[in-house]
Amino acid sequence: MLAQLNVLATPSAAEFSSSSILLFTGNRNRYVIGNFGEGLQRTLIQHKFRFKDTLKVAAVAGNVSISNVGGLPGLGITLSELSKQKQVVLLGHLPSLRAMIRTWRHFVLRSATVQFSFADTYADDMLAIRTVMLDNSASYTVQFADMRGRFLPQRAEALGVTDRKLYKILAAGQDLQLENGQTIKADDVNEPAKPGPRLFFLELSSDCLVSKALDVHWAAPSHPGAQCLSDAQRDNVVILSLGKAVDLRSDALAQLIHMFEGCKLFVSHTHLCKDYFSATSAAAALQKCAEVAPRLFSAPQLHLSDGDDDDYDAAAWFRDRYRHIAVLEAGMEMAILPQLNASKTTAWADDETVLDVTQSPCETDALRDPAGGIDDVQTVTLGTGSSFPSKYRNVSGTLVRTSAHHAVLFDCGEATCIQLARYYGSRAPAVIASIRVIFISHLHADHHLGIVRMIEQWTKAAPADRKLYIVGPKRVASVIEEWSAIDPLDLERVRFLDMYNQVRSDSTDTNAVKRQRTAAEKHEEYMEEDLVPVETGTKFSSDMESVVNELYGDEDSRIIEICTVKAIHPAMAYSMKVVLRIGEMGTFSVGYSGDTRPNEKFVNICTGIDLLVHEATHGDDLHEDAYEKMHSTQSESLLVGAAMGAKRIVLTHISQRYPKAGHGNKGHILASDLKKRLPETLKGSRYEWLLEIDDDKRVPEAIVAYDGMCVRYGDIKDVGATLEDIATMFEQD
Repeated sequence: MLAQLNVLATPSAAEFSSSSILLFTGNRNRYVIGNFGEGLQRTLIQHKFRFKDTLKVAAVAGNVSISNVGGLPGLGITLSELSKQKQVVLLGHLPSLRAMIRTWRHFVLRSATVQFSFADTYADDMLAIRTVMLDNSASYTVQFADMRGRFLPQRAEALGVTDRKLYKILAAGQDLQLENGQTIKADDVNEPAKPGPRLFFLELSSDCLVSKALDVHWAAPSHPGAQCLSDAQRDNVVILSLGKAVDLRSDALAQLIHMFEGCKLFVSHTHLCKDYFSATSAAAALQKCAEVAPRLFSAPQLHLSDGDDDDYDAAAWFRDRYRHIAVLEAGMEMAILPQLNASKTTAWADDETVLDVTQSPCETDALRDPAGGIDDVQTVTLGTGSSFPSKYRNVSGTLVRTSAHHAVLFDCGEATCIQLARYYGSRAPAVIASIRVIFISHLHADHHLGIVRMIEQWTKAAPADRKLYIVGPKRVASVIEEWSAIDPLDLERVRFLDMYNQVRSDSTDTNAVKRQRTAAEKHEEYMEEDLVPVETGTKFSSDMESVVNELYGDEDSRIIEICTVKAIHPAMAYSMKVVLRIGEMGTFSVGYSGDTRPNEKFVNICTGIDLLVHEATHGDDLHEDAYEKMHSTQSESLLVGAAMGAKRIVLTHISQRYPKAGHGNKGHILASDLKKRLPETLKGSRYEWLLEIDDDKRVPEAIVAYDGMCVRYGDIKDVGATLEDIATMFEQD
């Protein structure tokens, strides 16, 4: 029997609020206990978690809040799509978890998400997990199965077993029947079984919960045949995951530590654990990009301080008093069976270097605030991947900054707030506070799972008199409002605006899973919609008209015009044009495609657009995939920009099959060059208009984006060669 524990996460200033561990057992089963915050998928990938392996249990520790379950929806979707796993046992505060999962009914999924079954306990032949509730906060005990005693071959021989090939049957604990009919009992030829060790995971966010933990009978058996705590004390592992509010010098904590005396003790606390990068491959890639192109990229930032002197005096006191207690660190590995052996392993891959985080973010040219002119408008690509996070590309998120105090965000995939924190360091709250409008293009999870945490962080950072406008499908508002009932959000300053003035009566047209149609039928259906301008005077319901008037009347929003068109994509998908005020008199227009096939109606509303941010999910060699999944190829996206006369293009939403691809063009390509790359099947189809674009039209300056890129509008025409240098660097690595 084998069992290993990997520490996935510890408290950090920018990412996880508490600890999380991954248990491996010899039967290839996996069990995650602790924090399921945003970014967990990338953390699992970093720890070489293979989604084809079975995740048996998701044990959510602590209270249910966006900070500790924000990554669970995305994990469930990814498990379903990549591993074809159908069910995971979910442990924790079950009423809140059920309410959280009910919010998922508003999502539109490419395939059915994994099913979570709710339970207080779980047991298989390797281990048993028991939930221990302290108020509404979940902690856990894990009892590993008894270990078989050592096989004694001399006893087997004495009982008449002469064929040594049969020893392995008895050694495995199975009885054996000889040819003469005699039955040899496995217990007669093996030493007595040894009780398996136990793991205690205590999630204690406050001094009150520390006190309540003293009243729990932690030694209660949770596995058939389990022994009492004192029977194998030295083999037991105790993890004290302490919240920031816990006093490290309290008497109650001292008593709790004494209760587990003799066990192998580990502790995590904000002021004991160092900040770190959970997605270390992505951080290392960003570091390399910053070295090659400091005007486009900044080295990722660690938060080196998150407390006052008294906090760190308490941490120093704790370390000195409890020298036998190890501080939990991300990347730590422990062999639970066959014997306890804890070791710290580096979280960096062999080909990656530890980051130099001494440079101040203010000294990095890429992060300089916009000065206010049109050439200085910044496009910050927070997530450039599609479908699900990977090591190098997070899911969708694009920030357009017109000044230090004004920005709009297009889509808000999982971990968008983490991306901002890593890029801007201590300045991240100010950047978040500068966001005035968030546009959610559609209801696929990779475009909106970060919205709840973004609202939470925005309301903490923004001035009390500022409003945040969220424009998107109405179901997004439903998700947010229902989440607020579980983990309260300050929604008094948040305004919701539905992108459409009406919802089609046949709602099944937004989910291809519910009604099977041919690809051609689906494309025809999505192209039937008319464009819908979002402007004063549109016939919304009275509350929507009020929000529209408020948005355009809010000088801080700097929104002059919003116009949307139905995208050629499922999940209530939209493309949009947004016109922003720059300085006193200037304007800046952005066209954002969201996910879509090339759309002539989108071209019509974006004629002469300053900046086109368009999806380019597939390479030109995967046109059939792009057509079937209702995405665009790179050449199609560039032709869309040429057709609308866009001045600059940023291509994003890149398939995860291209983790390190990036380049640009300087506007020397003609439409005729790109049309040669289009398949003959476009003739006679709804997309024939692409072939009819004037051959002599020049394709605008364009770049294929990387995560963490901050490019000024005036620089887009000049950075293509730099991005190709970065691509070459990655190829050489």
